[in-house]
Amino acid sequence: MSKFWDAWQNVANNPGVPGQASTLLAQAGQTVSAIATGYTQASAGWADARTAAQTTVDTINDAAAQVAQLNDQIRRTVASDGNANELLDQRSVLVTGLAGLTGATVRDNGDSTIDLVLGGNSLVSGTSARKLALVGAARVEDAAATPVHVEWAGSSVAVDVEGGELAGRLATLAGAQPGGNGGPWAESAALYNRLATSLAATVNGVHSTGVTPSGAPGGAFFALAGALPAALGLSVVPTGVSGIAAAAPGKGGSDGTIADAISRLGTSPTGPDAVWSTYVIQVGVLSRAATQQAVLSTQATTVATTAQTSQSAVDIDEETTNLLMYQHAYQSAARMLTTVDEMLDTLINRTGLVGR
Repeated sequence: MSKFWDAWQNVANNPGVPGQASTLLAQAGQTVSAIATGYTQASAGWADARTAAQTTVDTINDAAAQVAQLNDQIRRTVASDGNANELLDQRSVLVTGLAGLTGATVRDNGDSTIDLVLGGNSLVSGTSARKLALVGAARVEDAAATPVHVEWAGSSVAVDVEGGELAGRLATLAGAQPGGNGGPWAESAALYNRLATSLAATVNGVHSTGVTPSGAPGGAFFALAGALPAALGLSVVPTGVSGIAAAAPGKGGSDGTIADAISRLGTSPTGPDAVWSTYVIQVGVLSRAATQQAVLSTQATTVATTAQTSQSAVDIDEETTNLLMYQHAYQSAARMLTTVDEMLDTLINRTGLVGR
């Protein structure tokens, strides 16, 4: 943007010079290309985020099915007086992972099985599991009209994902909002559209008041068409110095008043640079808030995980059995050492004493 405004200033200083006009048109083309590239990257980032969300949903469905299977195995093992500790550990690992992915809570059924509750409904109920489905927009342009969300598979009932990784991924897929509180990718794409619109409107507004070197009225410098100006609709109209309206009407072809006025749009509080700066500041504020929240969440997670591990990693019955086993093993070993000691005493101190 700065180079674009500088190119206009150079035209103002050298109106009607083909070299300066060519530089301006080249820089204008690069600016248009940069805006289009930014929009494309935002759109691609949104698409990647949706793919990642789908992968997360698939992982949740697979883990929930495994928990249901383990519930069945654990109940059968306990009913036959078997040792289900290993199965319980496997289930605990899966449940911890699901809690991290969805924020689901655990409900003990009292028969060695558990339920996993997500948004007030059971994701896992005893030995059966429900599946989630990711639905909604397939591209960033539709994210506001058709929000990406999760439903129970086979129904149109939305799932209230209260926390976890999945909630974070869904938040990044939110569509752009009037207040700028939408998902980061959609807001970024919307920014490039606003930037393209603002650039065309402000430059065209001044350019149309000037005249070309031949004295013809200046028209639009930028063409703007379509609902997605940043991606496809923004283009440069003039193809040479004859189409650039750098002079004010009645001042001759060597005047650069209009070009100078356009160059000063870069410092306008309502110009395209202001649109960009406002967004950059907003991103900085949101990034700082997100980083602080992440630190707090990490600390809370560490405390909770430590507390959980201290409880779940110890089975009192199993540890008591092991202690008894070790105690008997120690007693047996001690008895063996006593016997060996007595045998050595007999061999060393009593051998050869018979008959004396």
